[in-house]
Amino acid sequence: MPQIFNIVKCYQCNMYQVDIDKKSTNKWTCKLCGSKQSLKQIFFQGESKDCRLKVQQLNEMGSKIQEQIAETKLNYLENQTNQQQHQNSYENNSNVSYQQQNILSNATKVSKWARFLTNDSDDDN
Repeated sequence: MPQIFNIVKCYQCNMYQVDIDKKSTNKWTCKLCGSKQSLKQIFFQGESKDCRLKVQQLNEMGSKIQEQIAETKLNYLENQTNQQQHQNSYENNSNVSYQQQNILSNATKVSKWARFLTNDSDDDN
């Protein structure tokens, strides 16, 4: 009679592992992070070879999902940064154009009192 193995998942490092089926206890230790934990769920049960192949598949799928999540977060952060930079550049451009308009309008404005004032240079002569 072949020995039965279980596929379990560590709650701390989220990795699937093969563990020998024990009738006496439902405790096991993670081989990667060393955390001791109780058996919550058996994902697969079978012979050693079958369990190893299944663990490889499950861990590969988990790593792909983690990569996709990380990529999605990175894209989101890049989009947020680009939008913020675009908003800042728009605000800076609008402030510059507003300042330029004020400078131009102040330069072309002639005081209302200018026509009533006489040139001081004419009076001195």
